[in-house]
Amino acid sequence: MKTKSVILAILFTVLIPMTAFALVMTYDTLPTQTVGGMPVDVTVTFTTSLNTITITADNDIVNPTSVIQNLSGIAFVTSIGSTSGLLDGGTTRTQFVEGNGSFQTSPVAVPTSTYWALQTNYLGGLLLYATMPDGTLIGEPLSGNYSAANGSIAGNGPHNPFTYGTTTFTLTASGVTAGTSIVGPITLFFGTSGDSVAVPEPTTMLLFGFGLIGLAAGTRRFKR
Repeated sequence: MKTKSVILAILFTVLIPMTAFALVMTYDTLPTQTVGGMPVDVTVTFTTSLNTITITADNDIVNPTSVIQNLSGIAFVTSIGSTSGLLDGGTTRTQFVEGNGSFQTSPVAVPTSTYWALQTNYLGGLLLYATMPDGTLIGEPLSGNYSAANGSIAGNGPHNPFTYGTTTFTLTASGVTAGTSIVGPITLFFGTSGDSVAVPEPTTMLLFGFGLIGLAAGTRRFKR
């Protein structure tokens, strides 16, 4: 009986705190999602902590053709209904694409707020957006060149420089805790015309729930 009590104590002291820290939510565009006939591929991860929302964004499109494939906005709603906040941290790099598809990457990271801003009270939530027309998040080149890029990317002065690589955003949002989740779907905006797609809520939290069920079942079997 003592052994069983110790096991249960471990489960409660380890698994219950884990549930609080399991609210890291990653959203991925679906393989079929397109904007303006162009495929889009973006990964956005949200992590919540005391009065803070940390967001990382990656544009996974390789050798994009058009600026319409660049990420230009992230709209989301929190489980506590946050409508105010401040973008006061995060870094990104910049990518200047020449007319021939070659590019120059910034040697050091720059504050994300140089090219992105936060709109509060956006449809009951928050909106991160690239300050137009430059600053949209571009994908990777192919073999050291944006060979597929059209005039909306290559040599386009108003659109350059693009933000590039893993871009982070640190938001101060009063009332947010490690237990605050992001309520899906989120909306991702692309290009410079406000085109958007809705990305459904990820299954990671559900899978974590199934994992707990499996652990509980295993515990019951162990008790026998």
